[in-house]
Amino acid sequence: RDLLRPSGVSHIIDVWCEPAEYQYLPSLLLPSGTLGGVAYRYTIGVHPHEASLYTDNIHNEIVKHLAHPQCVSLGEIGLDYHYDNSPREVQREVLRRQLRALTVHTREADVDVWRILREELGEDRERRIHIHCFSDTVELAKNLLDFFPNLYIGITGVTTYPSNVNTPAVLAHLVRRDPDHPRFLLETDSPYMLPNSLQVGAKDVVTDENGKKHTIPRLWFSLSSMIPWTAEFVANKFNETIAEKGGSERKRWTTAEVLRVGEENARFVYGL
Repeated sequence: RDLLRPSGVSHIIDVWCEPAEYQYLPSLLLPSGTLGGVAYRYTIGVHPHEASLYTDNIHNEIVKHLAHPQCVSLGEIGLDYHYDNSPREVQREVLRRQLRALTVHTREADVDVWRILREELGEDRERRIHIHCFSDTVELAKNLLDFFPNLYIGITGVTTYPSNVNTPAVLAHLVRRDPDHPRFLLETDSPYMLPNSLQVGAKDVVTDENGKKHTIPRLWFSLSSMIPWTAEFVANKFNETIAEKGGSERKRWTTAEVLRVGEENARFVYGL
């Protein structure tokens, strides 16, 4: 908590998607609406990995939380066909039950997640939707962005990984379709998805207030204070895409501008 305020963090959006952990949530819901001096908000739902645990009691608990003033969304929910920790049919059924204002998990389930969101929300296309930690195809992103005008693509440190070709391609698509205000959100997926440049094993040299240099190991888990490293990658990808188009009509993106637009988008999606 002590890392947040000095880093300029104004709000936390904490994702609660494992039913076994719900019991710990009330201890964080303080009358002040803050945690460590930072505004605390949360989402709640059942992650596709946990879909087999979904019961009427869990459903009722989620509904109760959705009425809480600090609860800003339902999620993270969705489909995960990469791990299949819950049977796919169960995942699909639980996704249909949970759909509301939304933080959606999707991985390697392009056809089904596109079909279910379209079928269940086709009459409510203005819904504000956050597609969390996007790593799927440009085609899926394009379909979702075209169909849902208030849908935003979540970008985490995974976009910086050399093995990930999808998310950088999606970033290029985002800035081509809206050069001035692309529809993205910046997020951590903490403790996972540490930006590649901060991976464990690497070390940094820092200088203290007395001018003495220290070598410190980099962390192995992701923090909100690491989002600027993801934002830097996003800015570079945006600029690379603009240069490929041969366009000089727009100024170059900076890391600070990516952070600013990401914050504006998050405030819009979550009503902060």
